Amino acid sequence: MQADIKVLRAQLDAVKTGIDEDREALRTAIVRAEKKTLEVQEALDALNSSARRTDADLGIQLDAIQKTVQQLTGSFEEINFKMDRLEKSEKAALAATPPPQAPDAAEMPEKVTLPSDKKGATELVVKLLNSKDSKQRDDGKRLAADLLNKWPKDEGTADAARLALGDRLAEEKQYKNAIVEYKKVLDIFPKGARADVAMFKIAQTFASMGFAPDAKVFYEELVRRFPKSSHVKEAKAKIADLDKKPPAKKK
Repeated sequence: MQADIKVLRAQLDAVKTGIDEDREALRTAIVRAEKKTLEVQEALDALNSSARRTDADLGIQLDAIQKTVQQLTGSFEEINFKMDRLEKSEKAALAATPPPQAPDAAEMPEKVTLPSDKKGATELVVKLLNSKDSKQRDDGKRLAADLLNKWPKDEGTADAARLALGDRLAEEKQYKNAIVEYKKVLDIFPKGARADVAMFKIAQTFASMGFAPDAKVFYEELVRRFPKSSHVKEAKAKIADLDKKPPAKKK
């Protein structure tokens, strides 16, 4: 609807521009006609004051003048007709143009806002960050920043948001930024319920980057610090795999 209105308004602007150009041309023609009329009047005055001319000369001159006046009269009538037609066209075009309308609420993308309660905010941020839709993921990043500013050290809120944000960054291959988010969970909540998860994800990310020795350090630290973690079994398997692989040559 808005696109149609824009096209119609562009067409109207073009029509109005053409009308203005025609109107200016007509004004110029009127000026020329008025000038010609003045010349005719001066000629008539000259004829009236000339007593030496013969009746035949006066008749010829008067016929010519009368013909000129008739032509000018026709020109004025044509000009007035065109002016009236242009004004009617302009009024019709304006009447046919719908007034500008505000976009329908359904057409406007609704901006997602952060819920006021911590639980609702956390659930929404995690959901958006895990979405397959890029727009929702971007909203998730924006809302994650809002959440972390509002509850930077609230366990169950900030740590959950940072883990989800780290996962999103890691999936986008922004590994260093992902590790920063995981590391903040360890720094702020070293004994928190998600500390072991953060450490496991740091190890995984280092492995994805090709830094096997660093990955092994964090896997081993996970086993040492969080022996009851659900990730210990997988961490031990990863350590065994890394031990089997020859060390990578340094470039």
